[in-house]
Amino acid sequence: MNWMVVSFVSVVGILAFAAGAEPRVFHVDDFGAKPDSGEDAGPAIRAAIASALAVEGSTEVRFGPGEYIVGANENARFHLEISDASNLILNGNDATIILQNPLAGGVAFHSSSTCGVKGLTFDYETLPFTQGTVVAVDEEGGTFDLDIDPGFPDLDTPWMQRTLGETIGSSQLPGFGMQRERDTFRLKENAVSAMALGGWEHIADRVYRVRPTNETGLPLPWPHMEVGDGFVYVARTHGAVVYFYQCDTVDVHDITIYAGPSAAVIADQTDDLHVR
Repeated sequence: MNWMVVSFVSVVGILAFAAGAEPRVFHVDDFGAKPDSGEDAGPAIRAAIASALAVEGSTEVRFGPGEYIVGANENARFHLEISDASNLILNGNDATIILQNPLAGGVAFHSSSTCGVKGLTFDYETLPFTQGTVVAVDEEGGTFDLDIDPGFPDLDTPWMQRTLGETIGSSQLPGFGMQRERDTFRLKENAVSAMALGGWEHIADRVYRVRPTNETGLPLPWPHMEVGDGFVYVARTHGAVVYFYQCDTVDVHDITIYAGPSAAVIADQTDDLHVR
């Protein structure tokens, strides 16, 4: 699996779903999802969610054990989107979701209340970031050379190139880079923690000449960039792996996130978030 350093901004607590009867359960497999089949389970999962939204009271969309592939079109912001839900839980039951679009987030809740995700592992079929080692620095010329590590995407991958300013809907794709310590995954001390890239040129093998830019307001890396530094480029979109927008009383419980195109969990204009 692909590991990515992620962070949470949260208040730890215990979410109490609506008291009363047990939630009505909608099994994604009953809607045609086939774990471990390599087939796109997205339509079946979306159908199960739609059915749960159509009834009143507490509901649960439940996965079976195994690995579910979930696709999304190239302009999607998220693989799964849920709006105006109340008392709905996605119960992964320790299943894994493999997300196919590296530019799209995972699960998004909009304008929902008393909802959440538990017992799920998220990973991407294609890594939504790349990394390598700085092998040359030309501060006067405004470039540095980056040697991409084995197993990570090339910068000239078409979807990676889209992050240099193309938009999805009304949202610009603001990809950004980070310097890290040579032998650890920590951000480099005193270095720029986020820089915008104006472009790159493939110069040899898996080496690219990269041109940072301050046109977006982010600082340039000089003079703190040195040969041997680690560098990570995140093909960031506005979609986290788990995203809440204008929600209230939401819960993220016992999930594992191996990779993502942005933060692990974002709660935007949302009250009472619990991560445990």
